[in-house]
Amino acid sequence: MDFVIRAMDKKNTLDREFFDNINFESFKTTVKDADNFSEEELKDKFEKFEEDDPLDINDPEHFVFILETYNSIRAGLIWLAIREPFWRFDKQLAWIYNLHIAPGFRKQGLARILMIKAEEWAFEQKLDLIVLHVLDDNTFARSLYESLGYKLIHTHNESCFYEKVI
Repeated sequence: MDFVIRAMDKKNTLDREFFDNINFESFKTTVKDADNFSEEELKDKFEKFEEDDPLDINDPEHFVFILETYNSIRAGLIWLAIREPFWRFDKQLAWIYNLHIAPGFRKQGLARILMIKAEEWAFEQKLDLIVLHVLDDNTFARSLYESLGYKLIHTHNESCFYEKVI
C-alpha cells in the first residue's frame, strides 16, 4: 500500500478528529493499569492531563504531519514543535510531542517514515537537534529511535529522553 505525508489542515474537521483521537489513544498507553479504568474514566484523566499541560496545536511553532493512504485513510501522525532553549539545551530545537500509527497500519515501517519526515522538517527549519520523550517500557519505539541514530540522554522514573543531531 502506498502512503503520502501531508501537513495537517487544522481547520479540517476530519483531520482535527483524527488528531484528537490519536492523542487520546496515545495517552491511554501511558496510563498504568489502563485496563482497570472505563473509557469515561480514561477520558477524565486525559482532560485533566490536558489542563495540567496545555499545548495548542494552533500555535505557529507546532506542526503536525498526517500519513495517509492514497484513498485518504489516515494511518498515523507526527506532532512536532520548535522549542526555545530549556533544561540542558542551549539553542532552539525540534521536539516530537507525539508519533502514533493507527493499529491497523502498524509493522509496515510507517513510524520510521514519519521520523524521517521529522528530520527533514527540522533541517528545513534550520534546527540541528531533535529531542523526544518515550516511556521506558515502550521498547518498540525505543528500538526504532535507536535504529535511527537517536541517543538516550537522560532517564527519570519511567521516562527516557532521546536526542539526535541532524
